[in-house]
Amino acid sequence: MANDAKVNYSISSLKYDTQVDEVTLSDVEKLIEMGVSGHFPLFYKEWFDDSSKSVQPIALAQAKKNINDTVVKLSGHRSYERKKEALFHLNETERNLFIQSFLRIVENRILDKESTQLQ
Repeated sequence: MANDAKVNYSISSLKYDTQVDEVTLSDVEKLIEMGVSGHFPLFYKEWFDDSSKSVQPIALAQAKKNINDTVVKLSGHRSYERKKEALFHLNETERNLFIQSFLRIVENRILDKESTQLQ
């Protein structure tokens, strides 16, 4: 990885100190915001279908850890297409866990925005 930096990675309130590329971190935040709008460029539709067959409740803290673990694996890839290809090569269980965790984070972000608007 060319521009590795020690960064304080945060999705919502949990923080992780991890060796990941700053571009990857901002990409994850962008992907989460796209997900809030219903757009998921990193996933194939079939992955959602496969993932939904084995839905397990995931605590928010565990979802954040799962996302962080996968971000470390994807951090060497720059483009969304390369990241998607890397996800394709994860085993199905890992990929499904990542998708379910990602959707949990998106869901939480939507709920946070909703509660903020109600105040």
